[in-house]
Amino acid sequence: MVSSALANFGVNGFQYAIQLHLMRTGVNATLIGFVNTGVFLAMLAGAFIAGRISDTAPVGPVTCCGFVFICIASLPMLLTDNYWVLLIANAVMCLPFPIINALQLGFIFGKTPDTMQGRITVTLTVPAQALSAFCSATAGSLLPAFGFSGTMLVFWAVMLVSMLLIVSSRSLRTIPRADQWDRTPLE
Repeated sequence: MVSSALANFGVNGFQYAIQLHLMRTGVNATLIGFVNTGVFLAMLAGAFIAGRISDTAPVGPVTCCGFVFICIASLPMLLTDNYWVLLIANAVMCLPFPIINALQLGFIFGKTPDTMQGRITVTLTVPAQALSAFCSATAGSLLPAFGFSGTMLVFWAVMLVSMLLIVSSRSLRTIPRADQWDRTPLE
């Protein structure tokens, strides 16, 4: 839950920082809109992949790889503010989100009794959404103080902490594929 909230905060912070920076530098509004289009296309591709692998992929290792992938794919955005690099790296960074969500939420809701589904949904979504509510204000405050690269570094550090929490969690790393969930406890 903490790791997901941090990841949401970091990624949403990236989105706001990119948009605010591009607006500040006078990039055409249509080109700024294409940044979200890139995210949409990457997430659509990720959803297609998730549908193909959700029954056979081991949840833990794929989730860990997804979080590592997000941190690596976002690195170019720390080094440049070139529009095309931002467009492509930002989109690629978002590719694993549907895969992670499908696998993680499939496991969680597959293991949760029907009477607890609503409570689990609130427990998972409220912290992530509450923290993400501060992304735009944070990005808007950091950009004048630290510049684009410094702002991206702050949000990247948050995503790195999220990734480290995920990778260091043995109980998460060892979640198997769907056909083995009946023998796996929900911790």
